[in-house]
Amino acid sequence: MNLIWFDSFKICANLARFQTPTDSREKTALTTKPETKISPKLALRDNRTFVEALLVQQPSKKTVVYESTQDDKEWLLRSLIGFIATEVDYAQLKHMVLKTVKKAIGFRFLGASQTVITFTDKETMEK
Repeated sequence: MNLIWFDSFKICANLARFQTPTDSREKTALTTKPETKISPKLALRDNRTFVEALLVQQPSKKTVVYESTQDDKEWLLRSLIGFIATEVDYAQLKHMVLKTVKKAIGFRFLGASQTVITFTDKETMEK
């Protein structure tokens, strides 16, 4: 077929594509494994009702109870939570607040664009 000419065009064929040996096709057909069907494991049904199944006792979860001290309560009374606007540099904001706000002694990042600003006393915080 490579030798056939139509007008000034020669027909070209990709020999590697069209002359594959037939025995290689048979080998690939034989080497593929048939799909094994796996049946799902079925659980036996018990005699509980839907409500009884929901009322099954779960293992109790341990809870941690923190009792705040008087110092913690006093610290909370003289602290504020502030929200940081988007695209604001935290380090510059902290420096600016501690430098310009009178009697601000702490500035901590809480995450989720929130900070805690701590003052020396409750009256200063309220101002």
